[in-house]
Parts: sequence; structure tokens; C-alpha cells
Amino acid sequence: MNAFVINQYGSPAVIKATKISTPLLGPKEVLIHVVAAGLNPLDYKIRRGDLKNMIRLSFPKVIGTDVAGTVVGIGSQVTDLQPNDEVYAMSPAPNFGGFAEYVAVDTKHVAKKPTNLSFKEAAAFPAAGLTAWQALRKKANISSGSRVLVNGASGGVGTFAVQVAKVAGAYVTGVCSAQNIQLVKELGATDVIDYKLQDFTRMHQQYDVIFDAVGNR
Repeated sequence: MNAFVINQYGSPAVIKATKISTPLLGPKEVLIHVVAAGLNPLDYKIRRGDLKNMIRLSFPKVIGTDVAGTVVGIGSQVTDLQPNDEVYAMSPAPNFGGFAEYVAVDTKHVAKKPTNLSFKEAAAFPAAGLTAWQALRKKANISSGSRVLVNGASGGVGTFAVQVAKVAGAYVTGVCSAQNIQLVKELGATDVIDYKLQDFTRMHQQYDVIFDAVGNR
């Protein structure tokens, strides 16, 4: 199969298009024919070696976490998915493998693709969407009436965070640039702060949760 492979940590120049063997299936895995793959900051940080003290790669390696595509094979213990199912998935560390024609993923990291999402849209969801959901619902435990501020509300994780908080019934304030204010409001924010005009850390409002998707404050 065709794949993008790295043989060492480094700049984008270390990524090489090449042919490798199609992955073998474990008993709880499905083989996905990749239609679209998502790009995340995690991917370039893995490629550069920024996270090698936490995630050690064995080379050669196909990286890439987020994919959407069609199931073409199932492991012996798989019962909830079938060939031809349209799915999206997050292939976790250290397996990765999303930047290829085919990727084998444990079914616990795979879900059927909603019919109202294209493959491209679905491939942009897993890492960013799960980051927002885990942070706000699993860690911060927000609920109806919570006052939540999202710094970086128009970014990949931030756009999901605004929606997750809104669906939970929270009162959402988004922080972004002026050009994205309307987008953040459409996603569910009641208030939006233009960070170029106001410093939210110097304002008098108080929040139950401040979710910083930027890491700059």
C-alpha cells in the first residue's frame, strides 16, 4: 500500500511517500481503507520528536491519528462492525498509521461515521473533539449553568469546546480574534472577547472553568 513514512525525527523533509505492506489485523481490530486523514498539532510534534520522552517511535513509522474511511476487514473477535461500514477513528500512540491507504485500529477507537458528515469532516473530529469532551465533561465535569471561558475558541479544539459546553447547558464565553467572532457565536458562545482588544485575565468576570486551548496565558 502507499503510505507516508518517517525514518527519523525531524523537519517535514523526513516524510517520504513509499510503499509498505498492508497492516495485519489483530482479533479486535478492523482494517480501514482511509478516505481522509486529519492533521493535528500532535502529528508534527510527534514527527519533530517533541514528545519522544513520552511516545517513543520505532522506525520506519507511519504517523497520523485521525482517519475516516470504509471498513474492508475485521478481526476474529469483532462483532459491532462489518465490511463496508463507513467509520471514523483515532489510532492512538504508539500505533498511529493514519497517513496511509490502510490502517488497522482497535474497535474501541472506531465509530460509525454519522451520515451527515463527509469523510473529510469526520476525519477532522477525533483528536480535537475528544480533547474538548474529555477536558470539559470528564475532568472539569461541567453541567447546566456552569460558566465556562474558552481561550482559543475558534481553533480546532476550541470550536469543539464551545459546542460541548453549550450542549451541556453552560454559559460560554469565547476568546478569539475579531474575524472569528461570528463563527464562535454561531457555535454557541453567548459572549465573545476579542483578545486583541481585551485581556480576559484582567477583566472582572469570574468563571467556574477556564479552558485554555492555546496555552499562552
